[in-house]
Amino acid sequence: MTSVTENSGTSALTISGPITVNAAGTTLTNANASGSSLLTVSGGTTGAGNLILDNNSAIADGITISGASVNNTGTVTNSGTGTGSTLISAVIGANVTGVTQNSATSALTLSGTNTYTGGTTISAGTLHIPGSIAVSTAGNLGNTAAAVTITGGGILDYTGAGGSFGLPVNTTSGIGEVTN
Repeated sequence: MTSVTENSGTSALTISGPITVNAAGTTLTNANASGSSLLTVSGGTTGAGNLILDNNSAIADGITISGASVNNTGTVTNSGTGTGSTLISAVIGANVTGVTQNSATSALTLSGTNTYTGGTTISAGTLHIPGSIAVSTAGNLGNTAAAVTITGGGILDYTGAGGSFGLPVNTTSGIGEVTN
């Protein structure tokens, strides 16, 4: 599968079976400009290729991935142009090689107990982390000691309980922000 688009003003689109990510990549898009219909994936992802999430709507959590794990061999990138957010509450598994927040307007929230081992890049916009960010076997930023890289004014918004930030954070030319 190369793409799925939710474009209905009245009906939500829920994919309850697994999505096999295409080797050339698969894009999930919510293009609902005026409605409130969500694109929900609850069956997880498999396959070898990059998963691209484009919430081009103004709907909060307009793309929601929950339930079965996101475990394609490749990256996960949020790059929508709308003001609505994208939520991944499913576990992002060990096959995923990295997560990138690349939308200046559509925030990404990672709330699962993730196990991906690649790094996390915030090249634009905001990445919300509502829970664990410590280096461990699993946390919202994965099972990794890899750095979080913030470039282009990206923001890492950590809203979890207090404690230490256990991962190195790299910024480009001092541009980037970590908030709590």
